[in-house]
Amino acid sequence: MKIVHFSITPLAGGPYRLVSLLKNNKNLEVNLIDLHRWGRYPNDIIYDEEMERAQEIAYNADIIHFHNYYDQNSRFFKKIDFKMLKKKGVSFICQFRSEPKIIAHNGKTDIKTILSYDIPTIVIAQYVERFFPKARVIPNAVPSNDTLYMPGNEENIYEILFSPTKKIGGWEDRWNTKGAPETIKIMEKIKQKKKIKLKIISGRPLSEVLIEKKRALIVLDDMVTGSYHVSGLEAACQAKAVLTYLDDRVSHCLREITGTSTIPFINVRLEDSYKVLNHLLENQDIALEIGREARKWIDNYWSEGIITDHYLDVYKNLLESPSLVSRQQSLMLNRKTQNFHSLILPDIIYSSRGTNYYNSLSLSSKIHYKISRFLRKETKALATLSKNNLPKSIILFLKNINSLIKAVLKI
Repeated sequence: MKIVHFSITPLAGGPYRLVSLLKNNKNLEVNLIDLHRWGRYPNDIIYDEEMERAQEIAYNADIIHFHNYYDQNSRFFKKIDFKMLKKKGVSFICQFRSEPKIIAHNGKTDIKTILSYDIPTIVIAQYVERFFPKARVIPNAVPSNDTLYMPGNEENIYEILFSPTKKIGGWEDRWNTKGAPETIKIMEKIKQKKKIKLKIISGRPLSEVLIEKKRALIVLDDMVTGSYHVSGLEAACQAKAVLTYLDDRVSHCLREITGTSTIPFINVRLEDSYKVLNHLLENQDIALEIGREARKWIDNYWSEGIITDHYLDVYKNLLESPSLVSRQQSLMLNRKTQNFHSLILPDIIYSSRGTNYYNSLSLSSKIHYKISRFLRKETKALATLSKNNLPKSIILFLKNINSLIKAVLKI
């Protein structure tokens, strides 16, 4: 079976992890065609460097697997005629990894188009599944037997490690955040009280991040939004104690996908994490044991073989009849009550938590918080202005003011 994956953005290396795992199956011939070279994340075939090879591989495919993108008119991969391939009988499927607004922005389309794709769809078992009620829910792949993901014998150099991909505040953008500013603040508060080593790593190649994670006792994932991320799965593979916050919907998805009531994470909200972290630091044997149990959970419920079987089942159904690739009955979201519990209620709770967090700050912290949020928005606005050809001298002046304020406030 020849399967070709397409991705127009790196997606935290997700497509590459999946393809590298599927390549281990002797019955599959799998390739990933990335639009560009990503830098921080590894690539397989790079379209803008190997167009002819990409075209040849695509034209021999049995299945084309899109990630966060589908366009028959080949807006990005212009040399590949997807319409012709579909008429030829090639099967198409799209996998969602982000919320609709981000997919629409990156794909230069609209949310309505994404939600009405005329091909079968699947979605990873994280927060995003609630936005795609027709898609089959499947595990996010991690190559748990890869050396970088295996537990090591390294001495724990850092007591706590955090690897945020964005600096966005926890209550600035509902899902597009891991609460980096607030989480780092808690880490620094603990460091003032205890003699510990912290590691905050961001913007580095994935391999480097994974190596650093192996040297940590505790790894922090997203404790704000209500969903774990691949960062948490990585650390669980490495037998680390992982703190993350799962809302009821994400917890339900994990149970249904794995068939177990247990989870590999310490389920804790940002607001409660300070005391939890202090307890684990004072009882490091517990943190180590939780990490070992996390790896056992991966081996039992999220192993390479189990994940591969999920995707093989999807591909088998797809070739037999596309209609078979559908949402599991136990994860349906077609009733008003299901919609309330899975979408509306989590958003209300998130908003309430944000209000409580802000109200708990001192006056000086509130001012600092407001200015920080303003500056992050301004930084984003400056990037947009740069793309719109505003005079470079004005852009540079505004950036210098932005940097000066950040330096003064140490933001």
